[in-house]
Amino acid sequence: MIPTRLQKTNQQYAKKAKSIRSRAAQAHGHGSPFTVPATTVVEHLISRKPTIARNTWKQYKSALRHDLEVQLTESREKVLTEEIQVALTILNSATSSGALKYGTQTSSRKQKGIKRADYDKLITYLAIHVGTHRYARTLLTWLQATRISGLRPNEWENATISASTHGPVLTVQNAKNTNGRSHGDERTLDLRDLPADDLAALQEMVDMIEGYRGESPFEALQQHVGDYMKYATRRCFGKRQQYPTLYSLRHQFSANAKFSGHSRAEIAALMGHGSDATAGSHYARRVSGDSAVNITPVPAEVARVRSRAKSFVPASKRMADPN
Repeated sequence: MIPTRLQKTNQQYAKKAKSIRSRAAQAHGHGSPFTVPATTVVEHLISRKPTIARNTWKQYKSALRHDLEVQLTESREKVLTEEIQVALTILNSATSSGALKYGTQTSSRKQKGIKRADYDKLITYLAIHVGTHRYARTLLTWLQATRISGLRPNEWENATISASTHGPVLTVQNAKNTNGRSHGDERTLDLRDLPADDLAALQEMVDMIEGYRGESPFEALQQHVGDYMKYATRRCFGKRQQYPTLYSLRHQFSANAKFSGHSRAEIAALMGHGSDATAGSHYARRVSGDSAVNITPVPAEVARVRSRAKSFVPASKRMADPN
């Protein structure tokens, strides 16, 4: 097990691993997910690979590996220990080859980015239902603020706006700050060039989260807002293959930052990444950008971003110069 892994991540892995075990138990006629041999669980998961997306496979593999590693540390029986070790060997040697490029389940219906026309239509829908739908105003504020700043949904819990010598700044605790996935524990976003309306939208979001603290835990609020967004997008857009989620606005921010001409390192600093390659390989592309990003990162945080991105070389040049 990785010592620096967040406790919350461990809990999510445990929950996912139990689900994997339950499916294996059902498939092999066991009454309990905890009576299925470790090797059987692993082999069952591998057999499901052709029906799930690559990213989902990686999540399942990580979760089950974590579960088996925990069992290994707790096991006192030689036979059981040996079986878990064999199961881990089989699991670790299994690659994503054979998994689907794209999934067919819920996660495959999540939309990367959100087109301006869709965004405007959704904002209008929410504005109409403020006062009649409980979370309409909350979601409207959340979407506007995230499009401006690019925060992960759970990063709003502890985000603050304060004054600096150069102007207002947004301070964010990086959600994925373990194992080198971020450039530090937090990031500072310079808001001095933001239009007044955008700055007001961010302040409204921060104030709104603060106002909810006495009513419900942040995780519950995020869940309610996410559920309402699922409801609202279905009513707003009708039947379609993919729908935007709270995270889609972060994707759109990435595309807009690329569209605005920010360097890879600057985008990584803005988004809280440890490497300048992450936004390029996992987020919406520059061609999807449709507006300027007027937030800038702190130079010291840009300097901490690791340079991993590879420059694009046209095929014609690669063929002309194979070395």
